[in-house]
Amino acid sequence: MIRGEGGALGAVPMHLERLPVTPLVSVVVANHNYGRFLQEMVESVLAQSYPHFELIVCDDGSTDDSHAVLRSLRQRDDRIVVLEKQNGGQASAWNTAYRHAQGAIVSLLDPDDLFLPQKLERVVAAFQANPKAGLIYHRWVAATAGGRVIGAPFPGDLETGWLANAALDRAALGGNTVTSVLSLRREVANLLFPLPEAGFERGFGDGYLQALAQFVTEIDALGDTLTLYRIHGDNDSGSLRPTAPGITRQIEGRRLVYRHARAFVAERLGHDVAAGLRLEANAGYLEHLAALYLLAGKPRDGVYGWRAVDLLQALPPGPRRLVWRMLFALPARCAQATFSRWWGHAPWKRHARALTRWLRLR
Repeated sequence: MIRGEGGALGAVPMHLERLPVTPLVSVVVANHNYGRFLQEMVESVLAQSYPHFELIVCDDGSTDDSHAVLRSLRQRDDRIVVLEKQNGGQASAWNTAYRHAQGAIVSLLDPDDLFLPQKLERVVAAFQANPKAGLIYHRWVAATAGGRVIGAPFPGDLETGWLANAALDRAALGGNTVTSVLSLRREVANLLFPLPEAGFERGFGDGYLQALAQFVTEIDALGDTLTLYRIHGDNDSGSLRPTAPGITRQIEGRRLVYRHARAFVAERLGHDVAAGLRLEANAGYLEHLAALYLLAGKPRDGVYGWRAVDLLQALPPGPRRLVWRMLFALPARCAQATFSRWWGHAPWKRHARALTRWLRLR
């Protein structure tokens, strides 16, 4: 586990009052044409060991059977709130749902993902144990549409504490998590909502929240895997085998979040601090550029103005840069096949991660 230290140029985390013994948790969902997943998603929330929650689902102009499914589910439990609006994108639906949320804690959930039964109980306990934390996240694991686990818990390292300095060093971008692992104290969420809607129609709102929260509050993390991230072919992010269009979307998403985070830093810490942020200082961004270079067939002119030699030089020193160097040296098709097995989700990774942890404990 990695713990952040220090403050960013005099910035301090906001003060948070202690939570009540049984705080209300608002589970916020934005749905668009995921009717086939809604039943299981709702069931996973209703099965929580912590019962004091409300589930707010905003349907964003779906054209499938989502409306019928949600109206039926709403009859089962008065903790379920269903909102309907014209299509405006994910951020627009989140904003609508958030306006109706009453909870002291807000937990985000994508309509195609699943909470494991102890999720809300563990999150509430973590917030109560650490009253300075305004955002809590945890590990997640990839699963098939049917819920079969197919990958290793992610991320491996968990950052906690006041991360503003570390965030400045990596261009203000947050960690590699997914929507359904994020929970925020209401006081923090009030500073970050409503989300900007332009550009966030198809995702990356989670990255926006993570990036900005680092300059507002301390962050805590749970080592438990409490969410199944289902991969089914229609995901806006994540896949069994990475593709050039998918990686391009991830790059564009990071660039979008970076622009908003840079503006947020300028407002809170000053334009001089924001001017020092460089997107190329973010290792995740550079690795996505390297991934696109391979999947695009090693174009002679590189990608996004980056040549292969410059990308390799910019990547942080260490074992991962050695892997990229090896991949760049392989013939294009061989490099793509090898990269896909390394980067994508696969059952063997889960077993390899378990073996690695076992060896560390010996």
